[in-house]
Amino acid sequence: AGVRHAFGVLSVHNMPLLDALARRDTVRYICARGEAGAVNMADAYARIQGQVGVAFTSTGAGAGNACGALIEASTAGTPLLHITGQVESAYLDKGLADVHEAKDQLAMLEAASKAALRVWSADTALGVFRQALQLAQTAPCGPVSIEIPIDIQGAVL
Repeated sequence: AGVRHAFGVLSVHNMPLLDALARRDTVRYICARGEAGAVNMADAYARIQGQVGVAFTSTGAGAGNACGALIEASTAGTPLLHITGQVESAYLDKGLADVHEAKDQLAMLEAASKAALRVWSADTALGVFRQALQLAQTAPCGPVSIEIPIDIQGAVL
């Protein structure tokens, strides 16, 4: 059946993803007032529907705001995809404090999730999503975070 509902907070660092979601018109996107709420909504949806929950957040502080809810989903064993933005690829891991950049966002997400993955290019995006879905749904189930740099989000797959 696939994903039918996704929850999230709109941001400049995830707008291309949410625009693509809207163009497909197959997933109902439900806005939350905050990142923790979006992940909690996806967690509850997954538990009630017996499907993978999906939550979108922004990079940096937005991803950080999701961490408490990711830990709850992890503790509960909820299969969930947390999709977050990231700064442009050229600025990753350079410590330049680019707009909204967290010091080590991937490590932060690894601590709060079952796993945290990064999309390095448009060519690897589908493989990363397949891996994330498999990890989220393999016992012990849990949330998997995916970072997607803003310059890759608009690429054609």
